[in-house]
Amino acid sequence: MANQFKPFFLMSMVYLKKKNAVARKNKGLGVAANSSRHGRHAKLVKSSIVAVALIVAMLLALKLLPSVFPNLTADIGKFNNDWGLFGVFVTVFLGSSLLPFPTDLVFTGLVSTSSAPMLVLLVSIVASFVSGLVNYALAFALTRSWVEKRMGKETVKEAKDWLDAWGAWAILIFGVIPNPIIDTMTFVAGLGKMNLKKFALYSLVARVLHFGLLAYLALQTKLL
Repeated sequence: MANQFKPFFLMSMVYLKKKNAVARKNKGLGVAANSSRHGRHAKLVKSSIVAVALIVAMLLALKLLPSVFPNLTADIGKFNNDWGLFGVFVTVFLGSSLLPFPTDLVFTGLVSTSSAPMLVLLVSIVASFVSGLVNYALAFALTRSWVEKRMGKETVKEAKDWLDAWGAWAILIFGVIPNPIIDTMTFVAGLGKMNLKKFALYSLVARVLHFGLLAYLALQTKLL
């Protein structure tokens, strides 16, 4: 009798071993997923703190730089007079592309010295939004290796991780807070074939909130 049940006993042992192995693997994956999620949350908090620090730094620069460079305000005003809204559009458009350009700092200077700050705000929103769409469209014709070469493999990986985890919400969140990774995200969103309507909607809302907040703070700082 013992010999008759021996095959069933062995099969049961094999089944239990496999079941335990799968359970351990799933547990390990769950721990890894939780660790990854906590890591992303920590990075988001860190990015938010850095964003606040950048905003404060820009506003302080707006107040202090004219005393260090007396002609700075006049030079920005001259740029506004010479180039007008076209100059604003080109500056913000290029700053929202692959070019390493301090767009937010320049924008706060332009909007605080302009006689028509609302027009500067509107043009800046449109310029940054259009630049994001161009980045998205260019990604269809580019390879990931090309984007990684221009923006760095780690930056592209980080942008992809955020988009994989949050989807279009990542475009909104990082589009609002001052963070250079948003420019990379617009390319990665194109590489990943994100839905264009969703990308455009979240990107536009982010640009409105981003530049609207900067303009408000810059103008309030000007009044102090």
